[in-house]
Amino acid sequence: MESRGKGALSHFYPLKLQGRGDGQDGSGRENKDSSRNRVFERAEEEALVLEEAGVDGLQIENMWDLPYCKPERIGPETVAGLAAAASAILQKVKIPVGINCHINGVCQALAVAVAVGAKWVRAFERTSDFMKRIRSIRSDG
Repeated sequence: MESRGKGALSHFYPLKLQGRGDGQDGSGRENKDSSRNRVFERAEEEALVLEEAGVDGLQIENMWDLPYCKPERIGPETVAGLAAAASAILQKVKIPVGINCHINGVCQALAVAVAVGAKWVRAFERTSDFMKRIRSIRSDG
C-alpha cells in the first residue's frame, strides 16, 4: 500500500500590496502585525513548525490580501511581495513549497514559483464564477 504525503497551507497575513495599505485585515479589523517584516517572520516561523510537525510539502498563499482581484488585475506589487515571502520561507525549510496567488492568479503564481524555485502552483477552477466575501469575481478561464 502506497503511503500518501501530508501537506499544509500557510496563509500569509495581509502583505498590504493590493491597494489596502490601511493596516486592516479583510474583516475591517486592525491588523496589529501589518509590517512586512513581521508578516515574513510569522510565515517563516509557521513553516518551520509545520516542517517539524512532519508535513512533507507546504503551499503558501496570500490569502488575506483583500479584496481579491480578477487575475488580470493582480499587480506586480503582489507578485513581488509573494515572491519575497516565498523566498524567505524557502531559505528556512527543506520541504518542497508550492505557490497560490489568490484568487485565481495562476500566471502570477507560476512567475513566483519559477523565480523562487517552488515545486508547484495551485489553480482554482478556471471556468466558473466565484463568490468571495460579498462580491463576485469571474475567473478568466
